[in-house]
Amino acid sequence: MATIPDVFHYRTLTEAIKQIKPVPRLLFDLLLKSPRSNPPKYAATKSIEFDIKRVGPILPRFVKRSSQAPARNLKNYTHVVLEPPTVKFYDDITYDEIWTMRDAGEPLTQVQMDHLTNWIADTQREQKESVIAAWEWMLAQILLTGKVTYSGTDTKFEYDFQMDSSFMSESADWSDTTLKAPLTDLREWRVAMSKETGIMPTLAFVTPDVAKVLIENTALERLLDNRRIDVGTLVYDFPFIGNIQGLNIYEFNETIVNDVGSEVNLHGASNLCILTTPEMFKPFYAAAFSENGPVLTDLYAYSENIVNPGGKRVYAESHGMPVILHDKGVIKATITVS
Repeated sequence: MATIPDVFHYRTLTEAIKQIKPVPRLLFDLLLKSPRSNPPKYAATKSIEFDIKRVGPILPRFVKRSSQAPARNLKNYTHVVLEPPTVKFYDDITYDEIWTMRDAGEPLTQVQMDHLTNWIADTQREQKESVIAAWEWMLAQILLTGKVTYSGTDTKFEYDFQMDSSFMSESADWSDTTLKAPLTDLREWRVAMSKETGIMPTLAFVTPDVAKVLIENTALERLLDNRRIDVGTLVYDFPFIGNIQGLNIYEFNETIVNDVGSEVNLHGASNLCILTTPEMFKPFYAAAFSENGPVLTDLYAYSENIVNPGGKRVYAESHGMPVILHDKGVIKATITVS
């Protein structure tokens, strides 16, 4: 929707030229929104409840169990009940801003209520992007540290999934681009995760310098090009790099803006290769609460009237967090690149 400023009002020019930055959502889309992703779980209370597998693979029930007790009572699970972080944003929209903005070409005397509706919708879209950025931050922390921390206006939250230390501290040397070490290491890590969890990793996230080493690896390129068996392909189409033995590789290079306005690299400063799969993650949501009772949704949006100056305050809130279902569901390797 194109807009033009009313030159008779001092506020409108800055609103008309305001730009929106694209929101990072690589992890959010690949881990939570892919066809292989687990469906979200909603609770009608302020708390969520989940299980983390500690020993043995994640397997579906093959026969009917003699006991109806849930799996969380078994010793190889950790059962968790907690109140997830509240991710909440609000923005004020004043009537003097609304009535001095118009569609391009619209006469100044025909201001309609559609302006208010459209502005609220645009504001809620931006708020939703901010919520997704918070989830992207939480997913990045799980991959990098095995923890989730969040500090917002309405909550301060921290939870440690206590991931397996050996899986989170792998290392490899890929500095010699004439050797096929990446192919060997990736296969060994995939086999190790599959053996322990029962699920084969399908995704690899590599930081920028590691992506460069993979693309420039001549031994790997010759192997992929010359073998009759289709091992995979390596190209550069950011953020997707290529596929090796069924493992989709993405360059993990995202930036968000923190609460003080500084840019933060989600991937940190280390050279990393991280393996996982969407089947290891599941979003859990506690309820939002309105005057009509609990609201079971991933994002609750609403507005209320404000005065002096008059207008609308638009809210968006989410009460959830991504959960990793197995303590060996991520392999994080520090890579030597030079």
